[in-house]
Amino acid sequence: MERFGEGQAEGIFIQGLNVYARHGLLDHEAQLGQRFVIDIDLQIDLCDAASSDDIGQTIDYASVVATATEAFLGATCCWSGPRQPSRCPCAR
Repeated sequence: MERFGEGQAEGIFIQGLNVYARHGLLDHEAQLGQRFVIDIDLQIDLCDAASSDDIGQTIDYASVVATATEAFLGATCCWSGPRQPSRCPCAR
């Protein structure tokens, strides 16, 4: 007996996550900061969670939001295009 959707990825969408961070190429962007809006699209297999109705077998949205926010706030790279590549620590 085949389960409904077996082997197919399901989507979990987190839209409009607001993060205030200090990213950018220009000095004022790093000093003042700005609001970023992040959309997250997770493609995962939710068959076990759906068939068992066990919330423990799905994704914890709060953990996804916390991880994405932490990663975005902790990022140190800026755009390292031709204007000022030496300002980005990742370009070294």
